[in-house]
Amino acid sequence: MTPEHTAPAARPELTSPPEGVTPAATHPRAADAAQPENVFGAYPRLVVRGAAAALAFYREVFGAATGEIHLDDKGRIIDAQMLIGGIRLSVRDEGYGDPAPPTLGGTPVIMALEVSDPDLMAAAMLARGAAVIHPVTDHPYGRAGRLADPYGHQWMLLRPAQS
Repeated sequence: MTPEHTAPAARPELTSPPEGVTPAATHPRAADAAQPENVFGAYPRLVVRGAAAALAFYREVFGAATGEIHLDDKGRIIDAQMLIGGIRLSVRDEGYGDPAPPTLGGTPVIMALEVSDPDLMAAAMLARGAAVIHPVTDHPYGRAGRLADPYGHQWMLLRPAQS
């Protein structure tokens, strides 16, 4: 190994938490955390390369309404709130230990959108650089397909079957 490519030093095993840190399992209020009233919201944060362009894509394709946008000292987007069909999502530029799908070689997450016309939505995505993973077709559960946006995130477009 060359000096610039040395193996990382072995990390010592922790036998007890650092001073002043209470392990979650022994925290005096740990059992309280699982109460439904303690969770009042959740939303996905999409990490991308090129958050400003991704926000434009989501506005043009999904009609996303953007909210607050926070930048770091280098002008990168560290949090940009948006609403798609009343659902809150956040977009941020890759960095600070948060990798985008291309860095990971893909994504294990699929964003599922229930839409009135999956064919129209897929066409809009394709016109703006998305790629088909599964074409929009009829299924027992409805009409659906899956596409990857130009930033590596996957979107299932679904019109649920009528009961």
